[in-house]
Amino acid sequence: MVNNNFALPVCRGDFKILDMISSIGPEIQGIQAHTPDVVSSNVHEIVKELSGKVEIELRPCLDLWPKLFQLDPPDLSDIGLYFFPSKEQRSGFHL
Repeated sequence: MVNNNFALPVCRGDFKILDMISSIGPEIQGIQAHTPDVVSSNVHEIVKELSGKVEIELRPCLDLWPKLFQLDPPDLSDIGLYFFPSKEQRSGFHL
C-alpha cells in the first residue's frame, strides 16, 4: 500500500462511453483520476498504462465482478481510482 495525496490528480484525459450495441457514445472531456489516501501499488502501475482517452463499455457489474464481490460486495477499501470532471468542466455545470 502506498500513501498518496488525493488533492493531486494522477492522470487526466477523456472518457468515451461505448454503447453495448452500436459501440458509439458520448465523449466526456476533462476527466481527472485521483487515488484514495492508501492505494495498492498495482493501481499506480495501471495508471501508467492509461492513455489520454479511455473507452468505457457499459456492462452489468455482475458480468465483470469477481465471484468474491458477488458474495461480499466491494466497499471503500476496494476503490483504487476516483474519476471527477476537471475544475474547468465543473464550472460549466449548472443545477
